Amino acid sequence: MMEVLHGTASLDDALVVDPATGLSILPLSADNTDRSELVTGEEMDRLLATARERFDAVIIDTAPVLPIADARLLLGKADASVFVVRWRKTPEQALRAALRLLPIDRVQLAGVALTRVDMRKQPRFDYGETAFYRSYESYYA
Repeated sequence: MMEVLHGTASLDDALVVDPATGLSILPLSADNTDRSELVTGEEMDRLLATARERFDAVIIDTAPVLPIADARLLLGKADASVFVVRWRKTPEQALRAALRLLPIDRVQLAGVALTRVDMRKQPRFDYGETAFYRSYESYYA
């Protein structure tokens, strides 16, 4: 991605197509030169505009927003944002702190995705939904 933002590579040259899914991926290179300015500046705006014209959906996978200010700024360029948190590992106070840091006038939060839920341990919390979880137990990993 940094090569495209620097103008040393075209978007077509930098895209990698995943053979299993057919998805086009624009990987982030190890080049950190001017990274902060590039991913939050006009170069990124142009790249996103081009990607939106070419693809049905554009997904931006950012660094964690709590420790990385650039990630929070990049969220303002997205149409919607989803926070991904790990079940029983991401502290609730960390999630709340990250949400408070978002520039609410520029970030459209669509929701929170809870990952790596252990369905064997989940029924211990029994909120009256144990039968629901048993019905779909084989569906969840």
